[in-house]
Amino acid sequence: MRRKVQNAASRQRPVSCQFCRARKLKCNRQLPCGNCISRGIACQLYSQPSTGESVTDPHILERLRRLEDIVMRSQSQRQTSLVADVVTQTPYSDPRYHQATTEVKRLEQECMRQDLSETIHPGGVTFKICPIQPGVSATVAISNSGSCLGEAESVRRPFCLPHIDEARRLLDKYIRDITYLHHVVHIPTLRAVVDGIYEDIGSLKQPTPSHVVLLYSIVASAIYSWTEQDVDLPFCRNGEDATKMSALWVKSTLDLLDYLRRASSKSLEEIQAIIIASFVVCHLEGPSPRYRDLITSAIATARELGLHKIDLPHDPDATSKSPRDPVATEVARRVWWYLVSTDWMFSQYTGPLKGTYSISPRHMAVNKPLNIDDEDLHPSMPTTAAPLNHPTNISYNLQRIHLAEICRELTDSTPLTSGAVEYAQVLKFDRSIIGFTAQWPSFFRLDEHTLNKPAYNAPATATQRYILNSIVPSQRCRLHLPYLARAATDPTYAYSRDACLEAARHVLRTERLLAREETLPFVRMRQRHAGTLLCLCIAIIALLADNCFCRGRGTESDADRRAELADACAILDRAKKESPIAGRLLGYFMRVMREHNVRLPVRMEDELPAGRERTESVAMGSTVEEVPGAPDVSDQLAQWEEIWPWDGLDTELDWDAIISGLGPLI
Repeated sequence: MRRKVQNAASRQRPVSCQFCRARKLKCNRQLPCGNCISRGIACQLYSQPSTGESVTDPHILERLRRLEDIVMRSQSQRQTSLVADVVTQTPYSDPRYHQATTEVKRLEQECMRQDLSETIHPGGVTFKICPIQPGVSATVAISNSGSCLGEAESVRRPFCLPHIDEARRLLDKYIRDITYLHHVVHIPTLRAVVDGIYEDIGSLKQPTPSHVVLLYSIVASAIYSWTEQDVDLPFCRNGEDATKMSALWVKSTLDLLDYLRRASSKSLEEIQAIIIASFVVCHLEGPSPRYRDLITSAIATARELGLHKIDLPHDPDATSKSPRDPVATEVARRVWWYLVSTDWMFSQYTGPLKGTYSISPRHMAVNKPLNIDDEDLHPSMPTTAAPLNHPTNISYNLQRIHLAEICRELTDSTPLTSGAVEYAQVLKFDRSIIGFTAQWPSFFRLDEHTLNKPAYNAPATATQRYILNSIVPSQRCRLHLPYLARAATDPTYAYSRDACLEAARHVLRTERLLAREETLPFVRMRQRHAGTLLCLCIAIIALLADNCFCRGRGTESDADRRAELADACAILDRAKKESPIAGRLLGYFMRVMREHNVRLPVRMEDELPAGRERTESVAMGSTVEEVPGAPDVSDQLAQWEEIWPWDGLDTELDWDAIISGLGPLI
């Protein structure tokens, strides 16, 4: 009978505290609960029963008030301290508690030890000097045991290394023309790593495989960026040779990365190699599944090394308690934020990753990289960042991070189930992009003052400027593209048409200005640069959609807009000789148009007009200057009329399907 009474009482007992029930708040059912803690009040399960008596003694009331203040102040301080520093705060000061906590932590780490089994270890690896340039004799092969191997003794295929002179020349090429596009290295350290590889080989020691794979990625990147001006690199005759040879070095990089993965090797150099190699893979294939797999692998390896919390004040899981090298820490920040920005930007690219990202800002504690050149970064000297209006090798990466943050915010505001964002949100993020470009430092602007100032036209700064002026407008164009066709029938979306075309024309203007920079190394390989081509592709989609849906609208004549589209496609056609991606993109455009009843010849490239070049003054909307020997605009349009019958365009084209189908490429 007593048990029944107790059970009944238990069922009648309220779950929420008195305060939460009175305020109709959700109680977390703990004592004290979160609501009471945050408000600094006493948490009571039951209301105090009325005794019919009141305490009126002023001394007793004063003592009760002081005691209550002490208790509330103690609880508030403890809660604030826990939020500010969860790691270091402990609820008890008893030394026995600290000892027990340490023991528990040690036992937990012991249970989670990551010892590798020798039975499934992939075995050793062999390196061999195999010069790139014919006629240079090879040297010995070095195994993981440090011994010399003859051909009969080397059973597994060795990994070949270029001759030391070739490696240094390719490294110089990478530092001079490429690194500022994804500056995730420290140049003095990188040179020391490459020299160390050949010093080990000279001493008959096996070089560190992670250092070798970093060298491999640099060789692949430098060869891919080869141009006719690189007379000190006589490895290639033309861009096609450079593409084929770099693909072989990418394959060797991926093979060695696969060995390191099976050996569970984790190092910062390995992540740097993945980033550099993925950059070449993206040029060769576009943002393919292989490219995405490399970025995902780099993120996982970075987490294994703890790069996502290198600025956490007190990391309980840190394997080393010694102070970090400030140079290595800064390079780690560059690496981590490059991966973060890539992850967030991909959340807005059409494809399997659209609408998602894998790195949450809540799950990282990493300061942004400093705006500092490598020569100003020393391990024994205090580091002082330059102001953002001072150009450095890291300037572009800092702006890329800002753009990635906008992409992440847009992804967070877009429901994954529908994939559609409210138009008010589109306008909000359009303002974010405009505000972002407005705060660019002056050396990133395409105005006459910048283009004529020598200090702002160093190769690294100029290349960063042109790439940034392609990527950001194309992102704005992509934002408004779904609403461009609607503007033909609904004036609500007229702003999206104007914004989309403005961004597309900015991309084309950037390409024309870049083509005039004859002394800039990037100009000679830009048609093999995947990012430039994909931005151009977005611009072509916008111009083509406008020609189909918005004829007779706006201030431009239909003839001018058709000439604009013709020029854009001609750029892509010229690029296909240098880049396999360009030909694939152009072929896709032709195929999609045929599928949507656009009458086109079988082979567009046979009928495209010769490379008519247009120059333009710095100001937007300027007139076209005639180039000597170039065909007249009317003749140009007549040639395009023959291969592109505009009156036959189907105005019911499904542009969502076109963009979706282009997803695997862009």
